Amino acid sequence: MLNDQEIISLARAYAVKKKKEYDFQSVAAVTQDHLRKNNFELFAKLREVLIDSDSYNHHDQSLSINDARCVIKGFKLPIPEYLLDMLLQL
Repeated sequence: MLNDQEIISLARAYAVKKKKEYDFQSVAAVTQDHLRKNNFELFAKLREVLIDSDSYNHHDQSLSINDARCVIKGFKLPIPEYLLDMLLQL
């Protein structure tokens, strides 16, 4: 016989972990807040460099995640790593 505490411990250990989903508006709002607090104003230059990237697809207006990450890291955007990951996954 298992007591209540043991059942709860087993349930937590073997629970199906559900991946959190974030909506674009909330992630964008937090990112904008970070950029605003750090006075980042190089948006036009950032857009220019992203479009000029080798893997930029002009038809779909898309860029590979790895290339976008490299460009953003190069610009030293003042946002935390976890926020950058969420932004690139959306």
